[in-house]
Amino acid sequence: MPLANLNRWLGVFALLFCGATLFLWIPFDVDTGMVEKVRRQIRLGDAFAPTIAALLIRLGGLLVLLQRPTKPLPDKSEAPLRSPDSSQLATANRLLQPKDLAFSLYIILLVTIALMLMRYAGPMLLLLLEGPDMQYRLLRDTAPWKYIGFVVGGMFMVTSLIAFSEKRLRFSHFLTAVFVVLLLIAVYDLPFDDLLLPPNGDV
Repeated sequence: MPLANLNRWLGVFALLFCGATLFLWIPFDVDTGMVEKVRRQIRLGDAFAPTIAALLIRLGGLLVLLQRPTKPLPDKSEAPLRSPDSSQLATANRLLQPKDLAFSLYIILLVTIALMLMRYAGPMLLLLLEGPDMQYRLLRDTAPWKYIGFVVGGMFMVTSLIAFSEKRLRFSHFLTAVFVVLLLIAVYDLPFDDLLLPPNGDV
């Protein structure tokens, strides 16, 4: 099956899955809505996370459906018929190669560095500015301290992964990271009084 048709079916499946999640699973199986008010506090409801996930899947499905191949697919009817040689068969059926392992290790390294920055950027900055007498745990739910680790680690993760996938670093990668991090803060932190951004809940 041509790659364009596979992408089209993948996009259709994503949209159907999103619709089933939003209109069947969440209304009939989830007890609370998107948000709920408990004792004058607004809290996340059980439907919040699956709804956001379904909307992101829907966005991905739409992007897959709307994308167009940059190059026309070759016409197989005009290609000369020949049997694949041993090198082609070895490439098509190869096992795990060192470059595959290096790719996985590099991704793990980038994510690990991002999580370390997310965990320790706030406490280290507090230590440098205020000294050892001030404890980060006492300030983890106050601005700007509750945002430092999330912003630094999140921006590093998004920027580094995009740059690695494109094999180059551009200023647009940094702008994308800023947009993503600010969007997550706006969705998960600003509307709620008792929600701690990572990693403040574990500090």
